[in-house]
Amino acid sequence: MPVLRPRKRRKLTLAALAALLSVAVPEARAATLEDSLRSASDLALAAAARLNARVEAVRDPGITAMSGLDLDLRIDRTQVDRTLDPFLDAPQPDLPTLFWDNDFEGRPAPSSELEVSRRLTSDGSGDVWGSGIVEFGREADGMIAARHSRADIATGLDVSLSVRATAGAALGLNRATIDGAGSLDLPTLSTYGTFAPTPDSYLDVTAGAGPLRSAPAGAGLPIASGEAGFATATYGSRFAVGPLTLSPYARLESAVVRALPRDGAWSGALLASRTSAVTGVKTSRVIRRQGATIAPALRLEMRQDIARARPLGRRVSQELTIAPEIEAELAPHWTARLEHRSRFGGDGDTRSLQIRLETTF
Repeated sequence: MPVLRPRKRRKLTLAALAALLSVAVPEARAATLEDSLRSASDLALAAAARLNARVEAVRDPGITAMSGLDLDLRIDRTQVDRTLDPFLDAPQPDLPTLFWDNDFEGRPAPSSELEVSRRLTSDGSGDVWGSGIVEFGREADGMIAARHSRADIATGLDVSLSVRATAGAALGLNRATIDGAGSLDLPTLSTYGTFAPTPDSYLDVTAGAGPLRSAPAGAGLPIASGEAGFATATYGSRFAVGPLTLSPYARLESAVVRALPRDGAWSGALLASRTSAVTGVKTSRVIRRQGATIAPALRLEMRQDIARARPLGRRVSQELTIAPEIEAELAPHWTARLEHRSRFGGDGDTRSLQIRLETTF
């Protein structure tokens, strides 16, 4: 049996390590690039979600007219399975901050946000609106850091084309951070509209695009620049079942990202796409008693990725959203709304509590 000399053995060991690193490093770069492309598509779909919310507000204004000022306070917490007591055998779900003072866990990401939106409305055929969210990120020690901040802001103009149709255009800015390596910015120019084929049905469409930029320029993100766009189409109907109003709907949404890698590992631009199908139903009831109005509602929504293509392969995920809410008109021109939103699947289970106070003055 041949015996290797120590020097030759060291050379073989170094060669094996070099071969292992040559395989591991590209895989790590590919995983980081995959996360960046996914975050870019999430930014595009977040811009689409805000436009869809605006279209829904125009189509179904609710129990009061559009308010002049909105204050939204959201308490959002990601649920993780973690052992709270070292004597427990099985991990228990971490309780939301609303019910559990979890002061021994660091907060590298924000867990609450305050949204302030001012809407300018007119009595004519056009409405100017604006709304948005800015989250101030935190360092690992809990200090606020602007470079970890997230933004989801939009402003636009609605134009009433007819009794059954409304269209509009909007400018938006979405920003997200990726594991402390930097941030992605996506300013968008979008258009949207809603049309009622029948008195009890509707068709909503949105589309938008914008340049994709990473900041700061010297960050560790694999994406240097690019473009991202989105398009959604929603069809739904409304019908009454006794005192309840049921609103089933189906939506097809797609996001496309064209990215230029920062290094030379990939030649040319990369094209990634993501298409999802969404089905849901909203059940609501309006109760009027002695001048007061209360409107409880429940929304169930299922999201399924039907195609998620990129140069690194395909992956399919699904999400389930359950959102009970109650809206009440406390006094003339004063409306309060409470919503608890639970999302299961995707990147992890999340819970959020939203309290909204609206007034017109």
